[in-house]
Amino acid sequence: TDSAGQLRSAGAWPGAVAPGTPGVEQAPVELLQRVQVLETELRTIQQQAVDIGQSSPSNDALAQHPQFNDYMRNMRAFSPKVRAAAKDMEKAVQRATGKKPKRRPPKEPSLQSVPGFDLPRARKGVRAELRRDNRPFRQQAMDAIPRFREGQLGMTDKQQDLQRLMASRDWPSKDWPISTHDAKLVGAAEAALQQELEKLNDLLRPVGGLPGLPESGDNALLEQLVLLTRMIAGYIEVVDRNLAAVRRALASERKAKKKRKAERPAPAASPTTGAGGAGDSLRERLLNFGAPPATSGGQPFAWLREPGAPAAAAPG
Repeated sequence: TDSAGQLRSAGAWPGAVAPGTPGVEQAPVELLQRVQVLETELRTIQQQAVDIGQSSPSNDALAQHPQFNDYMRNMRAFSPKVRAAAKDMEKAVQRATGKKPKRRPPKEPSLQSVPGFDLPRARKGVRAELRRDNRPFRQQAMDAIPRFREGQLGMTDKQQDLQRLMASRDWPSKDWPISTHDAKLVGAAEAALQQELEKLNDLLRPVGGLPGLPESGDNALLEQLVLLTRMIAGYIEVVDRNLAAVRRALASERKAKKKRKAERPAPAASPTTGAGGAGDSLRERLLNFGAPPATSGGQPFAWLREPGAPAAAAPG
């Protein structure tokens, strides 16, 4: 929620109106100070992330950076403080306006927000990463090819997982868990991937395909391959979000069915006939399996025999 904006509009933000203005309960000054401290902390954490990214030669090296663990600790400590401050801001809005704070509608992600699909920015990042890599071109290419192949296999697996879940039941339109925007985002990502893949194929033809990349020395070709690998990773993230939505919907449906089944009254036990007695159920007969019969002269397990079968002779 834009709690700060709503407090300013109501004249309840400290300093927005003169203290003691009738009818306006200003938010505590301490709350304003907490928000200012959090803004400073956020800028520090963001700068730390930039420093780690710029000094890491590759994505694999990020986790080995000496500041990485400190950055993760800062992030974990920062999140609960932000949530607590947000709750306090919402309470201040309600006290000042007498209404619950207005919530912003969730912002639908754009294709450019998917990692690797903001192409100018992604290309710039790929070039910077390749410049920082001091290994020979052949070694860089030999490392990039299996990553690209692995990404292709992962993308196919995720697509098949989603198709399998979608086909697992006949979804009514009202229960369909993937929004129109999500579906369009997947389609737009696939179209962008196809376009960049065609560019890669055009660059690969003169060198004989991927096997010829290590000996080609073609930096533009290597750059395109690494870019596509990043785009595939971003596409997998999008499909993963849709997979999670479908799985949540299926789990909710199973839970609802289980609850309805538990609330359904159990059918009354029907009387059965046989040697165990007219009122005995099959369960009771099984529990008493092999026990001496209540009536004298009977044989154990007599209820298992077909009507008219001869009784077994007693051991002599």
